[in-house]
Amino acid sequence: MEQEKTIGGQRDPRVAATFLFDSTDVRGPDFTMVYGQTWTSRGYSNDPGDPIGVATNHTVYFRKFLNDFTDNGESFHSGNNYRFIRYADVLLLYAEALNGVGRTADAYQYVDRVRERAGLQKLSVVKPNLNQQDFLTQLKHERICELSGEGHRWEDLDRWGDLSPKLASRDAGFSNFVVGKNELLPIPQQDIDYNPNLKQNPGW
Repeated sequence: MEQEKTIGGQRDPRVAATFLFDSTDVRGPDFTMVYGQTWTSRGYSNDPGDPIGVATNHTVYFRKFLNDFTDNGESFHSGNNYRFIRYADVLLLYAEALNGVGRTADAYQYVDRVRERAGLQKLSVVKPNLNQQDFLTQLKHERICELSGEGHRWEDLDRWGDLSPKLASRDAGFSNFVVGKNELLPIPQQDIDYNPNLKQNPGW
């Protein structure tokens, strides 16, 4: 996400909206606020050699859906309005669909609308005339930047055919991933017993 810059040359504002880390505020840990206190004053360190259990500069928390913008702690009375589906998601999915049927040129305008809202330069300006495959690669990047932490990632990877043991390099849990099986969970046996028309998912 830090590869992206706004039209004015600043960091993509979605970084600070999405994550809490030592530089959520670009000025660093002395200015990064976490529920009314700075990252530094909370005792969080920037030394990657700190013992396990102590926050370091490698520690990143999701900020989306938290109340730290307005409150000094979380409560059961959050004023956060959880969006079940966001317009940006709709626009990016539509761009993906257009690209998928070979209408890549038509798809640009919908990605541009998402980038412009974030203050970024239009994709049609910074990367014009992408072919179908390169546009899909760019869309994968756009969805990460816009929708991180919003629960879409698994479905995205599944739709793109990117779920595989190769992901173990990022997440060790994928080392036992079986293509053709682990994309779906097993249907509980009790449900199959109740309804003989149900068939168990492949591999289970």
